[in-house]
Amino acid sequence: MKTYFVTRDERRIARNGEPFAVLTLRDRGGASTQAKEWNGSIPSVQGKVLEVELENRPFKGRDSWIVRKWILASSQEWSWEPPTEIFHEPHSHEWYCVELRSMIESIQNPVLSGIVDSLISDTWEKFIYAPAAARIHNAYIGGLLLHTVQVARLGIHLYEAYSSFFPALRRDLIVAGCLLHDWGKMEEYECGPDAVELGEPTEEMVLTGHISLAVQAVARKFPGSEPLPDIIRDLIHCIQSHHLILEWGSPTTPALPEAMIVAFSDNTDGRLQTASDLLRNNPGETVVRNPWDRGSSVISRSD
Repeated sequence: MKTYFVTRDERRIARNGEPFAVLTLRDRGGASTQAKEWNGSIPSVQGKVLEVELENRPFKGRDSWIVRKWILASSQEWSWEPPTEIFHEPHSHEWYCVELRSMIESIQNPVLSGIVDSLISDTWEKFIYAPAAARIHNAYIGGLLLHTVQVARLGIHLYEAYSSFFPALRRDLIVAGCLLHDWGKMEEYECGPDAVELGEPTEEMVLTGHISLAVQAVARKFPGSEPLPDIIRDLIHCIQSHHLILEWGSPTTPALPEAMIVAFSDNTDGRLQTASDLLRNNPGETVVRNPWDRGSSVISRSD
């Protein structure tokens, strides 16, 4: 018996006229399984937590799951468990949470520190469990946290590599831009523990988009300020330009050195995470096509 949250409960009629249920079951790592309950006696269980025993009965060469046994779980509370194949020691999900806190605390500029701490702390539970995408990279529970921390780590490395002969670089702006560049993705995808469709687009994605959502959130921290403080305008520019080129959805291209570092850090981590996710999700394959990059491929090397 395994614990699942029922995100959807559909009632249908079989060819013999008997009713049956089609349940969409989500485990704590976010993976969903569709299973049929043929007895027709199960009550409406959408939104319930169940203990379920499943049996695989392949149909036309494909996996097909049926519910053999089920009971209501003793606890109806439901929470996430980040996937163990991704978040494992030494870089566990908890490790990334600690690293994120440490990066926020490292920002010395009081204005930037206040903005970053407020936006992330006020949405902490949502931020640390949200996916960073629906399909391309970091499309799993905790993906936004992992991607954000990795982008910030890379941004800090680039700052340390260039600051000795480019002393005008502002570390705090780089860190703040990296930590907030994808903040709006929390609102772009269905990502709550009881969401019906995990990772599916929301109205906010269609109508606004994560770049504008983050920019609006930053600007709302300064109601009535006209113009915005220069450091906030620079932070907004880092967020707006982080897709690097207009064709990828940024309303402007990086015009500040710090924005260039944020954009290249995001692009580098996004591409490497995409390669990592493709290889992990296609074990045993030497060449894996990357459908997200004009049909390019990723090659696995074991040596």
